[in-house]
Amino acid sequence: SNLKTLLVRAKLHLLLLFAYPCGPEEDDAWFFRFHIPLVLKRTCRTVSTESDALRFLNRVVPHLPIPKLIHSFEVDGASYALMTRIHGEPLLGLGQLPEEQVDTLVTDVAAIIEELWRIPQPSSLAGKIMVNANGHGICSVLGYSRYVFGPFDNVEACYDRFQANVTTQPPSQQRRDSEW
Repeated sequence: SNLKTLLVRAKLHLLLLFAYPCGPEEDDAWFFRFHIPLVLKRTCRTVSTESDALRFLNRVVPHLPIPKLIHSFEVDGASYALMTRIHGEPLLGLGQLPEEQVDTLVTDVAAIIEELWRIPQPSSLAGKIMVNANGHGICSVLGYSRYVFGPFDNVEACYDRFQANVTTQPPSQQRRDSEW
């Protein structure tokens, strides 16, 4: 086990030698040098990860314009995903777009979302909600926490779980999502 951990850490170190951070304050995603069209991303948990989602989507809708998962591994409580890089410009950096481009963008994104909604739920997870493709729950929407919500057997169970954590206390007195 110690040898395996050492080898995985060595693999990570080698990958990072060929990569640079995606942004000035980015420490969870790296682009590769020498025009290698890959990205390495870190998730600070080992369940319900981006790797899980990409593995599933690459299998059931491989034609969608999403990154292809090349490899994934875990080290020191984090998950790493090596994936293809989708070229383009972030929408935030494009400024005001002409109405025609916005219409095209909305149409394209809507078509992808509709196709994602048509993916049938695996029979082993039939009827469950707040569940990802590998049977784990969905990550907290309260930030990059390690907390996962679900899966729940039905909407009522989900509602009860979320209602139990509703509070009228000011934010300074509320529990963090990791304490749920």
